[in-house]
Amino acid sequence: MDAADQLSSRPDFAIAVYPGHLSLAKDSTALNPVIKSHITPQTPPTFLLQDEDDHVDQVEDALSYYMGLKKAGVPVELHAYAQGGHAFGLRATNFPVSGWPQLVEAWLHTIGVLPLRSLRRFGALGAPGPAPFPSLAWMGHGRAGPKT
Repeated sequence: MDAADQLSSRPDFAIAVYPGHLSLAKDSTALNPVIKSHITPQTPPTFLLQDEDDHVDQVEDALSYYMGLKKAGVPVELHAYAQGGHAFGLRATNFPVSGWPQLVEAWLHTIGVLPLRSLRRFGALGAPGPAPFPSLAWMGHGRAGPKT
């Protein structure tokens, strides 16, 4: 054993992008009991992202997991978009879901993984700032923020 063995292996956060196979049945928001049995108050804060037009994983999967995490007292943030499909990843598209990496970054600030002072670049905390999602400026949604 060494000092590393004394450290927790629990993740500080979880990010589930188009999570699937979490609900009990198709079109159901009931959480699969197998998944539910693994959710505890020690489950890390979780960011969920799902598109309603995903042909592989349904929005009900994300909704059921969100509700299960909330019930267990786990900090959770859910972003559901009408369009974007499945497996959009990090590539830029014409859909608002393309701004998800900035949403994750802002969320990481709010849960304390990244320093709070950086939230000002998102126009949060009542501070003047650029448009909340500078990366969307290329789509004509807001103005570009300062280079960082």
